[in-house]
Amino acid sequence: MASGRPWPSWGGVASGPHPASRASISCRHLAQGNWYRSGPSRRQSRLGPCNRKRSGDVRPDMLTIRRGRSTVLILLLLAGCANGHGTAPSLAAAPVHQTTCPPRWGAHDVGGWVPTPESTASTLVPGQPPRAEICLYDVHGAHQGKARTLQTGLATMTADLNHLPTAPRREACPLLATLTQSYLIKLSYQDGRVSWVGTAYGISGCTNTTNGRIHTTAYIGDAVKHAYDTGQWARLTPRDPCDIGTGRRGQDKHLIPDDPIEVTVCSIRKNAEHKTHGRRVAIKTAKTLNKLPLQPVDHQCSGPYISVIFHYRQGPPAAVTAFGAACKVDNRYVQADVPAALYTQLKKLGTD
Repeated sequence: MASGRPWPSWGGVASGPHPASRASISCRHLAQGNWYRSGPSRRQSRLGPCNRKRSGDVRPDMLTIRRGRSTVLILLLLAGCANGHGTAPSLAAAPVHQTTCPPRWGAHDVGGWVPTPESTASTLVPGQPPRAEICLYDVHGAHQGKARTLQTGLATMTADLNHLPTAPRREACPLLATLTQSYLIKLSYQDGRVSWVGTAYGISGCTNTTNGRIHTTAYIGDAVKHAYDTGQWARLTPRDPCDIGTGRRGQDKHLIPDDPIEVTVCSIRKNAEHKTHGRRVAIKTAKTLNKLPLQPVDHQCSGPYISVIFHYRQGPPAAVTAFGAACKVDNRYVQADVPAALYTQLKKLGTD
């Protein structure tokens, strides 16, 4: 096991450097039984012939090989014979497939861990994986049950995760141990690559989600738990029009990211009134908010507020909470002072 890694590579065959002579053994040599390997005692031990009956007919079942790596080598050599090639394929070109969930969660805290971190990805989910499986871990880090294959909603899940707001890793969360579960989402690609996303479900809604390079503190535990339980991904867009949701990528730099298709303004009354407006009003309102000078959010505002929620064609909504001209407007990542005229305009959008 390599130093500094919590887990070895899962599954696959560890293929090291191989002498060039191994990659150029001809089918003729195999058919004649003229291939040798060095045993532990450095004696040359002969392997049986390919038993070729006719062109393209090779019987690998006639070979008995004791050492695991030699077995893989011979099977690849015979595959080259059966396909009519003069030389065996190179072992270095064979992809390493990670075929199972790690047996234990590899971190002390819940969420925010993956067995193999991404090194170059710019989004939580690189590319368009054709397959996703979800692994479940209890509060003690033990793997539970079998991996759940996502049956529907993979493209939607990819879009949702890639539109989550990025943020530095959260260092401390209240831990309600009996109500916490960690999840690994294993993403498999056509070329044999595997990518991971680690997250958690918990009653506090406080966790980290990461692929080892990209981090978010947006809570997706309910959606991942639902996907594990049902095999279906439900969109991160809330059903309640006044639910501000997870937030959206770009909100660490702007109050509202570009190109919303509609905006909903919700009051704070007991029977919450809300009004939804189309693309023109949404874009105009977003541009007005984004002109305000930004400050780091301090979460000091309280009291009456209105929620302004912007919706998009893909991914979760982006929302701001306006506490009035006496305080701020914020999106949980940045905040700005609210001119009295702008606050009045936002309130009017909730009733007109």
